[in-house]
Amino acid sequence: MKILIVEDEPIFIETLLIYLEEMGYDKVHTADNATDALRLFVAVEPDLVLLDINIKGGKDGINVAEAINQSKKPVPIIFMTSIEDKTTFERAKQTNPIAYMVKPIDENSLERSIELAIYKYYKSTWDTELFVEWKKDVLAPHSLFVKIGQRLEKIAIQDITYIISDASHAELHTQDEKIVARVSLTDLANKLPADIFVRISRSSLVNTQYIQNIDLDKNIIFLQDGTKIGISRRSKESLLNRLNVV
Repeated sequence: MKILIVEDEPIFIETLLIYLEEMGYDKVHTADNATDALRLFVAVEPDLVLLDINIKGGKDGINVAEAINQSKKPVPIIFMTSIEDKTTFERAKQTNPIAYMVKPIDENSLERSIELAIYKYYKSTWDTELFVEWKKDVLAPHSLFVKIGQRLEKIAIQDITYIISDASHAELHTQDEKIVARVSLTDLANKLPADIFVRISRSSLVNTQYIQNIDLDKNIIFLQDGTKIGISRRSKESLLNRLNVV
């Protein structure tokens, strides 16, 4: 997933980059003015824009949002601003952003807004680039083909129970086998249905259909086959917000 940050405060940019890295997003581009932002928008084709309103130059972030909305590939926008007056908010509202966040912004609020942006914008239009560009050119959209030496191993996506990874390899676990793929966890996550798979730490994804129970005290997820997987404290809150907890 590619993210474009439009922000002119260097310290805040660094904070955002740290937050996004912790969340697993590693394809991030930045601009501090409208001209560079729109140039990058065309060149990079981001899936999400984090947009400050008060930026350098003669045009503000709302002008950037208006231009993005009129482009051939509009994407979800999250406004981040220290401006709280009603007039600015009404202008921003007309661009139909996913969220309007007032600074200072904490990591949990940002993560929830990004997940909401992905879910609302792309879930309702499943044929968009973010989730299904990979499906357009393949014959088996419900499967993954993992290259092992000179062989392609087919795995049904629904059979994957969980995935763990390091920097360059991912272990795809099913109830019957483990297959190692040379791919980052972020890239792999973008090939899996977001309504089934959830990231529970920087190095692991889990298929929620196989969750048996969750130990909230020890931060451990138990799968149906008895597998135990640790969940980060930050990811636990996000997961619980998405589950039908009663």
